[in-house]
Amino acid sequence: MPTSQATRDRILAETIRALDEGGDRGVRVARVAQAAGVTQGMVTYHFETRDRLLAEAHAQRIAKTINDEVSGALADVIAATSTEEFMSGVRRLTSAMLLPDRRVDRKKRLSALSYSLSDDELHAAMRSEYTVTVDRFEGVFDTGKSRGFIRSDLDSRAIATMVMSYSFGLVISDFDDHAPSDMALTSVILAFVEGLLAKSTD
Repeated sequence: MPTSQATRDRILAETIRALDEGGDRGVRVARVAQAAGVTQGMVTYHFETRDRLLAEAHAQRIAKTINDEVSGALADVIAATSTEEFMSGVRRLTSAMLLPDRRVDRKKRLSALSYSLSDDELHAAMRSEYTVTVDRFEGVFDTGKSRGFIRSDLDSRAIATMVMSYSFGLVISDFDDHAPSDMALTSVILAFVEGLLAKSTD
């Protein structure tokens, strides 16, 4: 017999699938229950209201998009032992951010952020997810400073915030009818990142 947590997870997974297919309006409790193989009463038991169900689904969905983007990026940057390796990791990260599926993820985040404005619990959950992510990036830049290829006069958390900001901020390009090319965006991002580098003493 499935555990209560397994049932809850299944309901959330089906809600996220419905969100991906049709946005908030595509989430119908009866359909979610049927797809999850449970009764509507079981959905209500676990989530009380449709709004609560949507809020938790949005929070889990946003956490996944953040983790998918961040995990690969951190692996490259953490491994860097020189300025050249660090910049190579940034180039790979930038290329990944400009892939079509990242555009889809940015839309998901925008939707969740919008939804969180009217839901205090979701807002708190999203704050928690973003805080953990910025914490991880801050640690990476602290490491970069200790290895001598990131400027020591810049605050690591401020750097992490800017990196997260330009990542999410690419949503502007997604809405721009005259958006710059990926090559142009990459050049500007790399120019910004180069400003973080410690000056060579050679």
